[in-house]
Amino acid sequence: MYISVETEQCTGLEFIDTYHRIIETLVNELCEEITVSRDLENIMLKIDELIEEIMSYLHSKQECRDKYACQGKSAAEEILQNLRKFQQTMKQFGNTLPSSIAINEIHLWAKSSVFEPDQKCISCCHIPAAI
Repeated sequence: MYISVETEQCTGLEFIDTYHRIIETLVNELCEEITVSRDLENIMLKIDELIEEIMSYLHSKQECRDKYACQGKSAAEEILQNLRKFQQTMKQFGNTLPSSIAINEIHLWAKSSVFEPDQKCISCCHIPAAI
């Protein structure tokens, strides 16, 4: 049920690795709400908290992209849009949505929108990969 940022997923950029831990914690807390309490109000609050943290993370990433003149495509709008789609799905279906599906969706979002794309930051910022 829980996601975990593995050591090999660290980028070497302190702000990204810190955000990864924060996002990991929020996603895990959200999954806990989805499976244990099933309280839709608390679930929505956790998603709101995650959206706020993601907005801050994306702002910091844009500053980094500007600093290092990264050539990669920024997907900030898509990342937020996909998280908001998840939020709408939870609002619409609430407790009728099987928790396994909700958890799979938020895990997939975190992996494909945050953790995997950030691995490219290692080469962009000229940071040696962790050994």
